[in-house]
Amino acid sequence: MNPRRSSPIRVALLVCVTLSLTAIPASAHPEGVYYPHPWRMNALTGRFAVSWRFTPEFPADAGFRARVREGAQQWNNVGARLTLKEVAAAESNYAGRGCGNQLLQGTDRNGMHWEAIDGPGGHLAVTWLCFGTIGLNTNRLYSFDMGWNSAESWHIPTSDPPSGTIDVGSAASHEFGHVTAWEPHFDDVAGANGSLCTVGDVNRHTMCAYYEPGTLRMRTLESHDIETFVNRYGR
Repeated sequence: MNPRRSSPIRVALLVCVTLSLTAIPASAHPEGVYYPHPWRMNALTGRFAVSWRFTPEFPADAGFRARVREGAQQWNNVGARLTLKEVAAAESNYAGRGCGNQLLQGTDRNGMHWEAIDGPGGHLAVTWLCFGTIGLNTNRLYSFDMGWNSAESWHIPTSDPPSGTIDVGSAASHEFGHVTAWEPHFDDVAGANGSLCTVGDVNRHTMCAYYEPGTLRMRTLESHDIETFVNRYGR
């Protein structure tokens, strides 16, 4: 039996060009708003490690992969009960794109893909989330795919990115936030969190919908990113 969700939800990081937001006080961040379909935790330990892997077509560049790993580590550094764990198996063992078997919770999938999405200046990366439909997995995230836009001007080093380039680490931190089952962005929730996503703010939060090219502002988690994550999974 191989049940799958026919149309996985798509969450993406977009380039910020002319976005203007009004600063309004940030409110509390209830986990049910941002995490409507969380991962199912282990009933005995109360913890869960989400596996992920590079797929065979992903660039072999060691620096690029290091920045992706650092994006996952940003969330692991929080010390929450949910962690992100890279699979050590050979990339050739990847089971292919798609949601797959709910009962495996994506242990043979959850891949990083390199692909043409919509050309430069649009979607930088996209994560597809798959929700279960049977048993304990009902309405729970159990698998994902992350696509990286091959048309973008990616900045790989840890230094400040030149104007117009896209920081790999910032995109990775944002997309792995979605991998934790975080769905809407702070600025998607009307009337509550605009001040966290103000353009030009050095403290701009990672889980905002738009990335500002040539900046590192989304590479490191900010206070409300961490608070919301911990509200969902605890420490």
